[in-house]
Amino acid sequence: MQFIDEKGIQITELFEVGSHAKIVETYNLSRRMVGNIYHSMIEDIKKDNPEGKNLHYHLQSHEDYALYREWRGLKMTCARYMKQNFQEFCPLMKELGVDPQHFAEQFVDKDRSLKEQKLEAAALAQQWQLPQLDHHQKRHVCELRDETKKALIQEWHTSFREQPEKSHLIMTYSKADTTILNEEARQLLKQDGTISKEEYLFTTHKEDEDDFGDKIITTEEKHFAKGDRILFMKNDNGFGVRNGTLGTILEIDRHKIKAKLDNSNEVVSFSPKLYPYFDQGWAANIHKSQGVTVDRAFLLATHETYRNLAYVGMTRHREFIKVFGSKLDFWREEIFFKRLSSSQEKLSSLDYVKSYESINFPKKSSKLQEILDRLGNELEAIRFVSKQAWQSIAERFLGKIPEQQEIRIPQESINEYIRAKELLDNRENTNSQIQDIPTKLRDEIESEKHQIQSSQQLKLDQAPIEKIKALIHEKKFARTSAEKAQAEAKLKAYTQELYKQDPTFKNIRDKDAELTKQIRAILFEENRSKQIVKSYER
Repeated sequence: MQFIDEKGIQITELFEVGSHAKIVETYNLSRRMVGNIYHSMIEDIKKDNPEGKNLHYHLQSHEDYALYREWRGLKMTCARYMKQNFQEFCPLMKELGVDPQHFAEQFVDKDRSLKEQKLEAAALAQQWQLPQLDHHQKRHVCELRDETKKALIQEWHTSFREQPEKSHLIMTYSKADTTILNEEARQLLKQDGTISKEEYLFTTHKEDEDDFGDKIITTEEKHFAKGDRILFMKNDNGFGVRNGTLGTILEIDRHKIKAKLDNSNEVVSFSPKLYPYFDQGWAANIHKSQGVTVDRAFLLATHETYRNLAYVGMTRHREFIKVFGSKLDFWREEIFFKRLSSSQEKLSSLDYVKSYESINFPKKSSKLQEILDRLGNELEAIRFVSKQAWQSIAERFLGKIPEQQEIRIPQESINEYIRAKELLDNRENTNSQIQDIPTKLRDEIESEKHQIQSSQQLKLDQAPIEKIKALIHEKKFARTSAEKAQAEAKLKAYTQELYKQDPTFKNIRDKDAELTKQIRAILFEENRSKQIVKSYER
């Protein structure tokens, strides 16, 4: 393990020279350091005070409090200078990701409540017309490991020159550090002649996931040359690579790359246009290095490296590993072991509020709960309306009756005509009851009887095409297995009857060829299944 001192910040010289970009980066760096040191102090104090009461009273006695005050003073100095020369700094604040709300909070009345401070800061940001950041924009841009990365790359290069037959790998936490270290390694190796100076520019793809699990593909243009290390970033069974596979480029041109894989010593060829999921492989993200084993590993430890990643990074080597850390990330040696043994945290130090009033976790917000409940009710309403719309479509185009509009008549319900017919058929009571029935009612019953008999006669005489369609519909929309079996039996019996009358189905085929195919399928389905079983047995 090696801790590297970064260059000291001479803020007065920056003011004299007018290096506005460096001043903004110094503001971002100091904000980061204030957040990291403050959060570390609070964690230490909580261990000594499990109840968590009046934690801020113990801050001044902490060993890191003087360093915390130093960085906080530097942050305020940069903020005041930026406010005085706001017109010159405004474009750089937008470019380097300065949070306008947090910047305005440096100038609010600290004696007011936290809520009032937030409102005052928002009003100041609007009054000063501070540039708002895009949601996808990188925030708080600053360089805090410059000297550490230089020391790492020199150590790696020395080892690579001494033993080029050994496999080497640089590992980092952030993608930005990975890109920088890859470029610096390639520059040194081009000077040595390890990789060819003739380069080819390719558009590479990276596949990530957002907070909702949706895939996001980003594209970058990167140079590759013969002798370069290559990292495959997506599984492809076609030429036998997996996400995280490393290799060395043997041949390269504009249309094809041929590489030798580390894990199997196989040589694979692929087209960068058909498989664009690859990257430079001298340095790799710790996540991508899972499953990789090399002879010598070099790890850039950062304040964001948590326990699981530290374990992955420190178990990729066969012979040895060397870890480099910046003293801006680990201002004390104990901080290194504390950070790398901590569990994963979703929030960065910049997300922690610095006010003493907000040390204890806030109570559950009733307003937030009300908003979430309302959102849930709106989603439920959308689901109900969508279901209604789908049922309406099913009724219109599929002929299916919506469930809630269905009226099922019990089989035991008796038609009025049937009841009257039973009375009329009962010879014992016929004479006594018919005399009591008015002539008008008897005529109506007789007319209803004739209508029903005629309708039944029409059903019996209906064309085979209509009847076969009705039976198919009855089978399709049967609700129970018993009803379905009954409908299938009726359908099969009727098709067999039609087959006996007309084996060629000429009358039906002339009117509806598609229906004829269905009838034949129904008739010969059982025979065909028996033949299939016999063929399998044979």
